[in-house]
Parts: sequence; C-alpha cells; structure tokens
Amino acid sequence: GKTTCKDCGEGTHSVALRDKCDECEKGKYSKDKAESCTKCSPGYYQDLKRQSGCKIVKKGHFQAGYGAIEQVPCYGGTFQNLEGKTSCLSCTKGHYCPEGSIDEEKCTPGTYSDEGKLESCKLCQKGKSNILEGQTSCTDCLKGQFQNEKGQS
Repeated sequence: GKTTCKDCGEGTHSVALRDKCDECEKGKYSKDKAESCTKCSPGYYQDLKRQSGCKIVKKGHFQAGYGAIEQVPCYGGTFQNLEGKTSCLSCTKGHYCPEGSIDEEKCTPGTYSDEGKLESCKLCQKGKSNILEGQTSCTDCLKGQFQNEKGQS
C-alpha cells in the first residue's frame, strides 16, 4: 500500500528527508507544515517550547530583542503603560517609578523629584517642606517657622 508523508503540526518543523518533526525552542514558534521555526519579534516573547505563536509583552515590561524567552520589567526610574513595547519611558520630574511600573507615581508631600528617571523621591531637607504631590523642589520655611525633621509637609 501507499504511505504518505505527514505534515508537521504547529510548534514543530522539519526540513526534507526527515523521519520526524522537531519542536520549536523557547523564543520561537511555527505554524502547520513549517520548514523552520520563526523567532519572536521585539515586543513579544515565548517562554514555552512547541508553540504556534508568541506572547505580547505586558504593561510595565519591555523586550527589545528577537527570539526572547522572557519579558523584562521596566528598570527603576522608567515605566511603560502599553503592551508589546521594546523600551520603557523615563519618569518625569515630580514623579518616581519603581521597577516594573505601568505609570508614573507622583511624589508625596514632604518629598520631591528634581530630575527624571528616579526610582524613589527625595526627602525634603531640614528647614524645608512642601505640602503638595508631584513637587520638583521643597520650599524654605518662612521667618518664624522651622522644620527640624526630613521629609516633612
């Protein structure tokens, strides 16, 4: 009787004259009848073998490379509020961004950020204060006032 060749399924591949299909490694994928596996594009990753597609990078993360097996959390001082991105955005003055931030956070009263890309806000020094969120500096105490502790509002 006749025998026919079988198609390789999704997540596997085979070049001609093979007796089996090989599975795609992490960071790669394939559709049906593939001769080779395709690397995931930047903004995507695949942490499992034998897959038919890649996963989109989540908010608060990035992935710049091809064939990635993981998503990378945004570094401290940066954030990313969209999926599938290849980089994160810098936090602006008056804000801070811990590692993996989806959005900027405003500095709380008694703290400030006078530069971008900060992971945490700075405390107001003795003799200074601020009472509002998102400040880029602290104000000097007025005549007849004092502040002998750091980080006060």
